[in-house]
Amino acid sequence: MTTPLFVVGAGRSGTKFLMNILNNSEHVHLAPEIHYFSSLMHDGFRKNLRRKHGKKPEYRIEEVVDCLRSGRNFGTYWRRKNEFPDPEIETWFRDRRVDDKGIYEYIVRHDSVASASGKRRLRYLGEKTPSNVFHIGTLLDWFPDAVLLFMYRNPVDVLKSEVNKGFKPDYPLSKSNPLYAHGLVVYVFAVWLLAAVIALFYKARNRDSIHFISYDYMAGNVEDVAQRLAGKLDIPYLPSMCQVEKVDSSMAQAAPGNLWTPPSWIAWLYRITLFPLMAKLDRRSLHHETPNAP
Repeated sequence: MTTPLFVVGAGRSGTKFLMNILNNSEHVHLAPEIHYFSSLMHDGFRKNLRRKHGKKPEYRIEEVVDCLRSGRNFGTYWRRKNEFPDPEIETWFRDRRVDDKGIYEYIVRHDSVASASGKRRLRYLGEKTPSNVFHIGTLLDWFPDAVLLFMYRNPVDVLKSEVNKGFKPDYPLSKSNPLYAHGLVVYVFAVWLLAAVIALFYKARNRDSIHFISYDYMAGNVEDVAQRLAGKLDIPYLPSMCQVEKVDSSMAQAAPGNLWTPPSWIAWLYRITLFPLMAKLDRRSLHHETPNAP
């Protein structure tokens, strides 16, 4: 029996790096950004399903298969061009409802079968999609025993990282647009603020199942974070968990300010309005919790 596990947070906060650490354990498998739910800037799988076949308490298997194979879903997961065999789908839904929860569970389970078939001792199964922070309520309703890991980062550095990254598919302005960087000021501000408020709200209600992880702490203390997570999840810690490539993750930009730095007034606006929230996150962060013995 596996326990649901989800990595969420504002973008460019190290969620991919954390996912890779956890996926190095034989006891954990997280799918990469299914985007089943919609975020602020793009439509998720569920919205595409509803747009094409209507909002229903249950769907026909043919409608689900149509969307699974459409090739138009947003997210890293769908770029893998996964195959969804009919017998597998029929077996999964034989004794389950073909509703939002059942479809989501199938996609998560399918990824583990396709990508982690060699892991025979799985105890945690889930996904890494930062924007799922806006759907924590739904995830906890569906999976009351779920564990959620919320990644957060200095918001000024998030802004730098967002501007400096090459391609941003979930943002409406192109990099050639002169308003690109300034538009991101508002975008990052709103997403970071909303994500932090939601995370703090659910942390107060579900203290034992939600853990905050600081990017800034993890950047210099990867081994300590991995050991603390192993203790919290009650899985063995192995040094190999920390042997993670930083390519294509926010961790790859150790000093993102070399390309673009926000004007001082923007940095001060962020510090005045967002840093008090970050202090609250820090006080509740994993590295301030008493570590469990792995």
